[in-house]
Amino acid sequence: MGTLDEVKGVLKNPPKEYRSAPFWGWNDKLQKENLGEQIEGFKRAGMGGFFIHSREGLETEYLSTEWMEDVKFCVDKARENDLELWIYDEDKWPSGAAEVSSHRLKMPSASIS
Repeated sequence: MGTLDEVKGVLKNPPKEYRSAPFWGWNDKLQKENLGEQIEGFKRAGMGGFFIHSREGLETEYLSTEWMEDVKFCVDKARENDLELWIYDEDKWPSGAAEVSSHRLKMPSASIS
């Protein structure tokens, strides 16, 4: 741990890991010019990064070549602006759920005395 002055300095100007990172809803036709402007806006607003989040209304086909090119553009732009980037994929395309209850697994039972 640093001195009180060092801690105060970090609180006044925290590194990107401790700054806000908004969910950035992608719900239109993606255009690199607009994507770049928005990323620069996150930086100007003091954000530490952002989450790409596909939403209802997205006109660029999800996971298409064009989508991947837009994601790569954003990754490069995030690096250029020293921002972190995550992709959140739980909107219309969930990662899945087990949907299996324990009684269907036929797990052995155990008792603790």
